Amino acid sequence: MRTPSADRPHLRTQRPAAANIIDDGKKLWLSTGYAGFQLALFDLGGLASNSEMPQSMRENCLPLFRPPGDRPPRYRFAAMTAASLLRETMWSMVSEIHSQVDFDFAKYHGEPRPLRAAYAAFAAMRHA
Repeated sequence: MRTPSADRPHLRTQRPAAANIIDDGKKLWLSTGYAGFQLALFDLGGLASNSEMPQSMRENCLPLFRPPGDRPPRYRFAAMTAASLLRETMWSMVSEIHSQVDFDFAKYHGEPRPLRAAYAAFAAMRHA
């Protein structure tokens, strides 16, 4: 089995949330309704933040996204997690203005704690 590269784009979903993963008992299916070319770490960062994945589980996933013998890409993962949350926040802001869906987008993006926490984690690594 070939492991995905952290830095090479792959065709995959842009919304790796639990609601987009279907388990039929035999396989896991990933919804590709928002499919596009993304970096694997961006997808993992989005999945980790959207599902509130514990840090220990995130650390267990990182070895899957590195070349053999290389260190896990923690710094790049922290950056991509913050970037995925920024994209989610900006999507919500645009949706607040243009969407016809009955949803409180202002409330959804009005509480930026996850984005702030992800950026703080990234900034701490950058200055370490």
